[in-house]
Amino acid sequence: MNTLSRMELAGSGATLPVWANLTQTADPALYFGAWLAYLCETTPGVVSAVLVLGAPDVGPFAPLVFWPEPQGGAPRLAEVAEQALASRRASVSDLADSSNSGLAVPIELDAYLHGVVALELKVDARQPKLEQTSQALLRLQWGLAWVTAYLRSQYSDESRSTEQRLMALLDQLAAVLEEDRYEAACRSLVTELATRLDCDRVSLGVVRGGHAQAVALSHSAQTSKRSNLIQAVGAAMDEAIDQKAVIRVPMLAGDEIVVDREHQHLAQEHGNGSVLTVPLTGGEDFSGALTFERPAKLPFEQHEIELCQAVAAVSGRILAIKKLNDRGFLLRGWDGLKLQLRRVLGPRYVKRKLVLIVLMLAGFFFSFAKADYKVSAPATLEGAIRRSVAAPFDGFVASAQARAGDVARSGAVLATLDERDLRLERLKWASQEAQYLKQHQEAVANRDRAKAQIVQALYEQARAQVSLLDEQLSRAAVKAPFDGVIVKGDLSQSLGAAVRRGEVLFEITPLDAYRVIVEIDERDIADIAVGQKGRLLLSAIADQPLAFTVSNVTSVTTAREGRNYFRVEGLMDGAGERLRPGMEGVGKIEIESRHLIWIWTHRLVNWARLMLWNYLP
Repeated sequence: MNTLSRMELAGSGATLPVWANLTQTADPALYFGAWLAYLCETTPGVVSAVLVLGAPDVGPFAPLVFWPEPQGGAPRLAEVAEQALASRRASVSDLADSSNSGLAVPIELDAYLHGVVALELKVDARQPKLEQTSQALLRLQWGLAWVTAYLRSQYSDESRSTEQRLMALLDQLAAVLEEDRYEAACRSLVTELATRLDCDRVSLGVVRGGHAQAVALSHSAQTSKRSNLIQAVGAAMDEAIDQKAVIRVPMLAGDEIVVDREHQHLAQEHGNGSVLTVPLTGGEDFSGALTFERPAKLPFEQHEIELCQAVAAVSGRILAIKKLNDRGFLLRGWDGLKLQLRRVLGPRYVKRKLVLIVLMLAGFFFSFAKADYKVSAPATLEGAIRRSVAAPFDGFVASAQARAGDVARSGAVLATLDERDLRLERLKWASQEAQYLKQHQEAVANRDRAKAQIVQALYEQARAQVSLLDEQLSRAAVKAPFDGVIVKGDLSQSLGAAVRRGEVLFEITPLDAYRVIVEIDERDIADIAVGQKGRLLLSAIADQPLAFTVSNVTSVTTAREGRNYFRVEGLMDGAGERLRPGMEGVGKIEIESRHLIWIWTHRLVNWARLMLWNYLP
């Protein structure tokens, strides 16, 4: 008779055969015990064995069944089992203090490590050790198919159960989400739960004033706050919320020990012997509970409790959002303000408190801190005096010794005009002067008084013309009136060109007297006054700020880039050799000491005032 027959027929007819445990039992210990016993009985030389199982990949892994029934377990197999678990590969090694061999094979399902099976094998000296070990290892690996099949069936059952719970959860969420209003969503939720869980009544309560109040009953559009049922349901909800625990009546073995007096009262007084309350939360301002009632013959199972907990965990937040959205704008704003105040003044939220402290310190600082208020604007350097050098008479340019940009000393020749026509003219008038002088002498000698007077007048006229021409000849060389720099004029490209009397040939400005032209934005012109001090920093001399004093605030404006700029003049307090007219930079005019917060925000405040003035009636 083979081993299987002997195992099935062992014992009396009242004993459950080992083979039946492999095909009929749902208890993992009985199933794996029967499988391990069958494996050891059918594998020659097996002395002892152990099956170790645990949570996939994460453990902890612990022995589940031994063979034979242990007196002290199978300590010699611990090392080889740990080696197989660590390497996730079959392991064979000699056992300490024994001539036997240890075999261990890891149990893997879908790349997840679930445990290990280890055998102690007594080696028969009449057979090769390797051959005997290989046969036992092969039989063990084939036998693991029973273990993986059982584990897979268990996971399939769990997956189906999880899928069913998820579908039920999605149905509940859909019932809540399809309602736009908070109250309608609450009624839809409890009605859907009552239908799915075969409950006589499902109640939803929200904590108000420190106590839970029922706001929705299944299959009911209204709730009376004063009815005994509503008060009893609210008391049961308070009992669960205060203990932060799920309360089930009647309690079953394994349930957490909690106070359930109000639940007992609700079950006895209102006809439903089975009551379940699950707390729910939707944030700091929203908490409540779901209470389920149905006949005593239908107690709540564990999978139903898990579904109710999942629904409470998800729907609580959704209901809280719908409740907030149903409130008016002012109430929502007030609630938000109260929430922030509680977070700032209450425990936790350290970052908010630090930010508030920093803002308070900053406000205190800016309330007293002052600084010198300065108006900044583009500035240009000009000469304090600008002298024009004009042509002394009509003529032609003979030579040009200087041009714009040159520094000229006082009396230096800048250009000369052609004087040949003037000299011919002078020769003409000089000869006439001599002729008139001779005629005057003859008239005096002839005692012709009338003729002498006429000739005297002509003589004076010729003499004046000669003097005029001498003066013009002396000014034919155009000279610099003072030491300065030529800012305009270049006759080097106009030699021989005609010039007319009074035509400006050069413009000269002195090197020791300058003025600053600052273009002040119209937003700041009201703060500018004559006599204020300022500092100028030129682009060409960025390492040396220069002092100046406001001398004139003109009403002349310049439009540029959509804004008006006023021309403000200032006199330099000193002049340096490095300064040149036309240099540009940035000028800052010192106004007075003012608060830092005003200095940084006054333009924004003024803009806001202007906008309000523009748009307000």
